[in-house]
Amino acid sequence: MKRLVSGFLMLGLWGILSLNAGASVVTVTSNPLWTDTGISLTPSESVTFSGATGSWTWEVPIGPFGPQGDPASNPADQWITAGNHGELIGYVDPTSSLNLNAIPRVIAQDAAGLFQIGANTVTISGMQGELWLGFNDDYSSYAVGDNAGSVTVNVAVGAIPEPSTFIIWSLLGGAALGLAWWRKRKAA
Repeated sequence: MKRLVSGFLMLGLWGILSLNAGASVVTVTSNPLWTDTGISLTPSESVTFSGATGSWTWEVPIGPFGPQGDPASNPADQWITAGNHGELIGYVDPTSSLNLNAIPRVIAQDAAGLFQIGANTVTISGMQGELWLGFNDDYSSYAVGDNAGSVTVNVAVGAIPEPSTFIIWSLLGGAALGLAWWRKRKAA
C-alpha cells in the first residue's frame, strides 16, 4: 500500500515538474549590445535567469565589471535609465521582428518589455515574444567600439502551471491516501 501511495505522489510530483523545460546557457556580448536568444515566449511560460558570470566593460580601460554593471550610471546612454551602466538586461519583443542592434534605435529607453537581470536570479512571466539579452549601454551614443567582454547566464523556460493542474494532482494524491487508509482499515 505504501508503494501505491508513493507511486501516486511521485506521479504527481513528476507531473508538476515536467512542466519545466530544460535550461540553456546563453553568452551575451557587449558588442554587439543585444543577443537574440532564439527563445520565443508565450504568456503561459515563465523564464528564469540565474548564475550570470563573466566580465565586460563599457569603455576600455574602465572596469571590467560583472553582470551587475557599474554603479556609476550614465542614464542618457542606457536602455534602462534606472539601471547600472553595463548591467545585464533583457527585452521581450512582442512583434518578434525587431533587430535591437539597429540604428536608429527601434525601441525607446525604458520601453515596456525591458527588464534588469544583473547578477540576480530573476523570473519573468506573462510576456509574449522573442527574448533578447543585452548590455545596458550605448543607447544614444551608438559607441559600441569601446565595449569589451561578455557574460554567460542560465536561462530556463517552463510552463506556468494552471491552478487546475495543482488541484488535479492534489485530488489524485488525496484519493491514493484515502484508498490506503480504507484498505488498512478493512484489513484490520
